[in-house]
Amino acid sequence: PSPPINPARGPLRGMMVFVAWLGGQFVAAVPLGFYAGATGADLDELLPWVYLLSGLGGVAGVYFGTRVFFGGIGAGSIPAQLGWRGTTWRSAFVASAVGCVWGLLWFATNAWVFPFEGEWPETPMTELMTSSWFGFYMWAALLVVFAPPTEELLFRGAMLYGFMQRWSAPTSVFLTTVIFVAL
Repeated sequence: PSPPINPARGPLRGMMVFVAWLGGQFVAAVPLGFYAGATGADLDELLPWVYLLSGLGGVAGVYFGTRVFFGGIGAGSIPAQLGWRGTTWRSAFVASAVGCVWGLLWFATNAWVFPFEGEWPETPMTELMTSSWFGFYMWAALLVVFAPPTEELLFRGAMLYGFMQRWSAPTSVFLTTVIFVAL
């Protein structure tokens, strides 16, 4: 069993997992910057790999941040530690699978049934989507595979649970939502 969380430190712990997520994304992508500098490779060609490593680094940051800042808990007790009472790994997997299938259906509908006919605005994500076949599939993986579980563990997991240690549920939900929307 993990030690009880000091209510005054709950929000800080939730935000530290957020920082671990950002740090995981940054640290995972930095080696490609060094590789591009050392070899003279075009960083635009490496863009899909940057996003892949950033996604993996973000997931690792949330996982390890949760373990460190919420009492060094083991992987098996993370759902219960974050306040997901009654949640099993099986039900979490089923919910994630349903979300991924829904995302794939949405993606397929928008990509092939009702494709966008206008001019895409230039953003890093549209650059990734239009860079190559690998970039296109990496863009889809980011939207369907990496983002949903990371967002759930980070926002509805660590941050919401940490905030609820100090503030009421409505206040905690409001603050978590504001941070998510701002991001």
